[in-house]
Amino acid sequence: PSVVERGLDAGAWQATLIEPSGGERGPAALLRREFTVPGPVAAARLYDATRERPGWSRPGFDDTGWEPARLGQLDPGVLVMPDGPPVRATEGLAVRQTLTTPSGKTVFDFGQTLFDKPARQLGDWLDPAAPAGQPWAATTDPHLVATAYRAHVASLLSRVAAVLGEEADAAKYAELADGVGQAFHDEYVTPRGRIASDSQTAYALALEFGLLRDREQRELAGARLTELVRAKGHHVATGFLGTPLTMTDRGGTTIWESWEGVDARGRPDESLNHYAKGAVISFLHRYTAGIRLAGDPGYRSFVIRPVPGGGLRSASAAYDSPYGRIESSWEIAGGRMNLSVLVPPGTRATVFAEETEVAAGPGRHEFCWEVSRQPAASGLP
Repeated sequence: PSVVERGLDAGAWQATLIEPSGGERGPAALLRREFTVPGPVAAARLYDATRERPGWSRPGFDDTGWEPARLGQLDPGVLVMPDGPPVRATEGLAVRQTLTTPSGKTVFDFGQTLFDKPARQLGDWLDPAAPAGQPWAATTDPHLVATAYRAHVASLLSRVAAVLGEEADAAKYAELADGVGQAFHDEYVTPRGRIASDSQTAYALALEFGLLRDREQRELAGARLTELVRAKGHHVATGFLGTPLTMTDRGGTTIWESWEGVDARGRPDESLNHYAKGAVISFLHRYTAGIRLAGDPGYRSFVIRPVPGGGLRSASAAYDSPYGRIESSWEIAGGRMNLSVLVPPGTRATVFAEETEVAAGPGRHEFCWEVSRQPAASGLP
């Protein structure tokens, strides 16, 4: 029987078939044949599953159509270390804190990450305006993006610590969030709400993360964001970290890392199974269907507040929470809005029926009210 060994080189599978010859035994009695065929690894990080060869690593595989491998001569003496600057120590970091994990492992905190240096900021990755092959070259200042996210993450950590009863950590991270937020405001925001970089991402981050100090600034920044969106013909002009994005219909069944996805020859461009732009589902859950968290963790309490718009006449969504299934389904027909809500046992919901707040306990609830106009694009509460 044949034995197939795996090899990989420059996007091709290399198979070595070893077969007994003439009934003899031992290494000298083996014939060695090497064949190659284009494989699914198109380049670093790119894997084209349509070029898979099922069964290639099992005995008896039919290699008809595979081409003989081209053997070259290589002098081991020419092998050298990778060409580039020598690796040398340029800085020493002291341990800021020593931590012990719940499993008993020791963690040394040096006070920074590998991407803490300004040169390492990846920013609004894959901004549509970035040059081909340079996904980091976004319109928005990467340091603005990093500062906004640092304030946001510190705020999230404070809230998490508060839920866990870690009051000291909650206070520490709240103070950090306030300090970073103030630094963002001082460095990037004008008194009238204009933001450095003047991009969709810059305004979206400042508004979403609460980095503007008063109502006037928020209103002016919101108006400027609207202008920028209209100037782009209502096209998305943000990368990974800007705002939740939508995918164009290019025949994909997964979420792609880049907008191009697949080129004209059918070759993949970056990852074809990437979550980043899939964040749009959060918008569909929270606004289109209207299922949102309230104050309690785990959806023990939640809000149902759908926002019809964009010409939609119906929508439905469900979420399997720790307490059971939550459902929100609505339809506009005959000038009336019909909303059906399912609240699982042990939870409570606040339902917005038009502008009226209704407390709803476990069970199925039906609401209906008149709508004065056809659904269109509207502001988000």
